[in-house]
Amino acid sequence: MPLEIEEKLRVESPLVFEHIRREGHIAGNQINCGQMGIQHDTYLDTPGGRFFHSGASLRLREKDGGFTLTMKTSIEATRVRTEEEDLLTEDEAAHVRSGALQLVDCDVAVAAIAYAGGSDLSPVLLASNQRQTWDISAPTGSIKMCFDWVHYSDPAGLGEGRTEAEYELELELQQGPRSLVTEAARYLSYRFGLPPQTRSKYQRGVSLLGVFSNDVAGTHGERHCASTSVNTSE
Repeated sequence: MPLEIEEKLRVESPLVFEHIRREGHIAGNQINCGQMGIQHDTYLDTPGGRFFHSGASLRLREKDGGFTLTMKTSIEATRVRTEEEDLLTEDEAAHVRSGALQLVDCDVAVAAIAYAGGSDLSPVLLASNQRQTWDISAPTGSIKMCFDWVHYSDPAGLGEGRTEAEYELELELQQGPRSLVTEAARYLSYRFGLPPQTRSKYQRGVSLLGVFSNDVAGTHGERHCASTSVNTSE
């Protein structure tokens, strides 16, 4: 089963992204601009939040006219997680949105139904993410760096119609040792005053909107305590 190895940093202002672009490197390693795009994610869970409370997630993503169903389970917080992913047709995506995963013939749907333990699965969170990707090239490997501007909303009315937005910088190892991505995150954290982000987008969105009553607004404190300073000196 594939592993996702990544580091996340909290960002208070998109000005930080501009400073990183202008600097042109991460700890001496060149960065190259990739794509800018918007992806729309629908997260599903059981009524009691089985995925949320266990650090897992089940996500339907629409991007560039295509659909993918992804299930992630936590091994080490958000830094290392297993990831299963299948491509879906438009009809299959519609079944997922309606909570009818039993009508979707793919391994991820089967695994998600088993993980739910017999409970129904339905959409609980929408996340629209404007993402710009950059490539970090180093002698020992490569990293995908993502500048994210995420807007959360609630498809089921559980969050009383609330919406929230936030910024995030995500680093995902593509090739090379794990130390490559941890060192890049450490450099960015020190250079630009960016605290680590210890929760996944799904966990943060659920908490910000108060989807499950026993974890209402859990990340508001995290977001507001983030540093807003930018160190642009050498």
